[in-house]
Amino acid sequence: MLKELTYKIILITGLLPATFLLFFSFLGLANIMSSNHLDQKDIIVFTSILLGIAGYIGLITSLVLPKKTLINFLLLLLGLIGFSIFLSYEGGLRGWIWLLTIEEPEEWFLLAWPIISSLLGLIVNTINLFKTPPTHVEGNNRNGVNEKLK
Repeated sequence: MLKELTYKIILITGLLPATFLLFFSFLGLANIMSSNHLDQKDIIVFTSILLGIAGYIGLITSLVLPKKTLINFLLLLLGLIGFSIFLSYEGGLRGWIWLLTIEEPEEWFLLAWPIISSLLGLIVNTINLFKTPPTHVEGNNRNGVNEKLK
């Protein structure tokens, strides 16, 4: 119960700054789409923004759907890939150093906390997706304990 509550609080607090970033993502998409000429940079940024929006949807579905769904896993993974592409392409090595050294905590929180909460959601989804349920043996209860041996 406490694990579930902590998980949901982390996801919700990750959604708050992610919503702010989603607004800028839509502005970026509108700016790219209104351009008369698309070059390679625009296409890469456009793709990374779309993947980031998929990650935002993944955070929302992680709150609503059960943790053991492939769609949550894929959406969160796409969001993390989109973030990595965007930070690598726009910020380069300097962007990664900024992210890892936490030079400006307020800006870092705005950018990194949605990523951290997505990463946590991805880890929880991965664990739950690949966890095999116990096999049922006649005479065993749901916990795998044989009632006849008690």
